Amino acid sequence: MKKIIAVLFLTVTVFQNILAAKTDFVLVRSESMEKEIPVIVISPNDTSTKASSIYLLHGYGDTETSFPIIKPELPEISDKHGIVFVIPRGGKSWYLDSLIDTKAKYETFIAKDLVKYIDKNYNTINNRKGRAITGFSMGGYGALFVAIKNKGVFGAAGSMSGAFDIPIFGSAKQSRGFGIPKILGDDKIIWGDYNITKIVDTAKLKDKDLSIIFDVGYNDNFLGLPIYEMNEALHKQLTISGISHDFFLYPGEHTMEYWKNAIDYQILFFRKFFEETNNTSKQ
Repeated sequence: MKKIIAVLFLTVTVFQNILAAKTDFVLVRSESMEKEIPVIVISPNDTSTKASSIYLLHGYGDTETSFPIIKPELPEISDKHGIVFVIPRGGKSWYLDSLIDTKAKYETFIAKDLVKYIDKNYNTINNRKGRAITGFSMGGYGALFVAIKNKGVFGAAGSMSGAFDIPIFGSAKQSRGFGIPKILGDDKIIWGDYNITKIVDTAKLKDKDLSIIFDVGYNDNFLGLPIYEMNEALHKQLTISGISHDFFLYPGEHTMEYWKNAIDYQILFFRKFFEETNNTSKQ
C-alpha cells in the first residue's frame, strides 16, 4: 500500500511541476545528528522576489510526503502567493532534542540546520518576519514547541489538532507511549516540563513574541485521548496570560479531511502576518 501511495504521489507531483511551482526532494545535513534528513521543498517558479517560508511538520508515524498528499494544491498556493513550503521528515521524534539519544536532535535540526539550508539555497526572506511554522497532531505540538523555544527564528506559529499533553501520550497504551519514553526517559515529572502549557511559562513567552494560530475539531478524541481538551487548555492559559492568539473550533475529528480544510485558514493567517510585518519593516 505504501508503494502505491508513493507512486501516486510522485505522479501527481510530476504533473503539478508542469503547471505550477517547483518541488524538490532534498537531503539536508544535520550536523548535530550526523546524518541527512529527507525534506520536500515546494517553491515558486518566480525566483526574482524574496519569498516567505512556511515549515510544515507531519504527525506521528507519517512522513514528509503526508502534507503534499493531504493538500495537493500546495504548489499552486506556492506560485500564487510566493511562499516556499518546507516539509521535513520528523519520524516519531516529536521534534524534540532527545534526553536519551544524543544523536536525535530534531529541534536543533529544524531551527538551525534546516533554516540555514533553506535560506542559502532558496530566495527567501531570511529573518523571522518571513518565517512561519505549523503542523498537525505531533507536528502541531512540534511547531509550537520549536517556535516558542526559538522566537528569534520564527515570527509566526500554528497547530492543527495539536497533541499538546506529553504525559497523557507518554502514558498511553498505544504505540508504547507514542515513543515518549525513548525520547525523554521514564520520569513523568520531566514529561510534564514538555507540555506546551508548561513551555509557554518556562520560555517566558510574552504577548507579541509570536503570532499564534491553532485549531481543533469539536469531535477530536483521537484513540480516546482528549485532543480537544488539550487545545482548550492552551487557549485558556494564553488568554489568562494576556498572550494574543487566534483559536478556532471546527467541526471534525483527527483526520486528513480535517487538516486539508484547516490548513487553508492557517496559510491565510500566515500570509497576513507576512504582509503586515514586511510592509511595516519597509516604512
